[in-house]
Amino acid sequence: MLSVFIAVAVWFEPVVRPIATKHHLSELTGFASADFSVASSVTLPNGLLILNPASDVYQQLTPITETTLSYSGEKWLYAESDSLIVMEKEGAMLEDVSFFRRMTLVVLTFFYLVMVVVHWYNVRRIKKALRPFRVQALAYAEGDFSTRIKNEATLTSEFALSFNRMARQLDQRMVQLDQRNQIFNHVLNAMSDGVLAVNVDKAILVSNNQAERVMCLFHDDAAEPTSIPSAFSPLIDRARDDNNLIKHTVVKHGRHYAMVFSPLVKKDQVIGVVVLLRDVTEEVQLNELRELFVANVSHELRTPISLLQGYSEAIVDGVAETKEDQQELAQVILDESERMGRLVNDLLDLAKIKSGHIELNKEWYPVNEFVKRITGKFAHKARETDVQVESDVEPYIGALLFDYDRLEQVFTNLIDNALRYTESGKITVRVSKQTKMITFDVIDTGAGMDAANLPFLFERFYKADKARTRNKTGTGLGLAIAKEMVEAHAGTISVKSEVGQGTTFTITLPIIDE
Repeated sequence: MLSVFIAVAVWFEPVVRPIATKHHLSELTGFASADFSVASSVTLPNGLLILNPASDVYQQLTPITETTLSYSGEKWLYAESDSLIVMEKEGAMLEDVSFFRRMTLVVLTFFYLVMVVVHWYNVRRIKKALRPFRVQALAYAEGDFSTRIKNEATLTSEFALSFNRMARQLDQRMVQLDQRNQIFNHVLNAMSDGVLAVNVDKAILVSNNQAERVMCLFHDDAAEPTSIPSAFSPLIDRARDDNNLIKHTVVKHGRHYAMVFSPLVKKDQVIGVVVLLRDVTEEVQLNELRELFVANVSHELRTPISLLQGYSEAIVDGVAETKEDQQELAQVILDESERMGRLVNDLLDLAKIKSGHIELNKEWYPVNEFVKRITGKFAHKARETDVQVESDVEPYIGALLFDYDRLEQVFTNLIDNALRYTESGKITVRVSKQTKMITFDVIDTGAGMDAANLPFLFERFYKADKARTRNKTGTGLGLAIAKEMVEAHAGTISVKSEVGQGTTFTITLPIIDE
């Protein structure tokens, strides 16, 4: 609007003046062609001056252009005919131009004021109509998409509908995004491996609980728990700079960790590194156990095979000349072959249990009778070794559902081991009842074992102290099989021992309602 005022102020007179001049000359020409005459000169009330060309005044006129002349020091517009000259001061025409200019400015000013008022009214109206949108937009910025705009103004009704539709769609998208994030976090935290993603500045982008636990192990006491451990930094730099997969294995606090550092690439540009942290301690231990198992089996088989070979060669070569010598060698061969058979059978039983192919024939059997039969088997052998075997069963304990043959094998092994390590004293099988379980304790007063041996007692081929074993016909698999048998019955087995104070094996079995 300001430009319009400037245009009127600058260009109005140059544009309008020629038009006004033409209009005034047209009026003067009309007067000059009128059918009347004057003797000398006449001045009309409207400022027109009419002259007779024959008068003395005519001689005082000085023409300037075809439409203007000078008279009495002023500039006049004029038109003439044969009998008249009609003149008008140019100032009168300029006053008309100035008047029209002022009127134009007044009209423009009026319209401008009207527009300002209308604009102010519309601004207030629009501002009032948009106020709910502002409030709602702030709510949306804070993540609240639950409310809707109730707007009855015609001006913004369609906008309100679109705004509410956008809010519904954003609410749905945010719910879907939140569900995806929850699923992502659940999946990430459910992984047994630690997953960690960092950017090029080594700031953590994503991590799961397992990764955070592993990082805590690698952190120094003064380090920030949420920062990258210093041991990871060189490997992250290598993976980022070389854009290549880096694998690394480290031992920390007795645990073995395998680490994989993979560059995170977007459009051929490395934007970070993904770190996979896996605790491979069990795998390392299994490999070690596998190697140890092969070595133990080889060692256990080497002695009987060597004896079989040696005594067989002695018989073939005729070293044993008498029948008594031959029978003695044959007895050794029989004993060693039986030992090999027991070893193979124990290995097969253990393999069946581990693979889950063993079937338990569970039946209800009185616990008191079961214990008496087990202890009765060793009564004669115990008397020969000056050891007393007895049972102590609480009187209110009834029947229990179990596989008789399998549990008999377990207790036979435990009592047989107790006899080996007890030169004199007592072996007690005690049975007590707790809430929903029955506890069997096999207690001996023998030599006992060092506490350092107890964690490994149920491993294959483990023997606590071979020097103290009087009967060396054991395979080293009895306790391993006993543990698997008990666990197959949903029970547990544990051991407590002290050197010189004896050993106690404790078996707990659940009570199953009939």
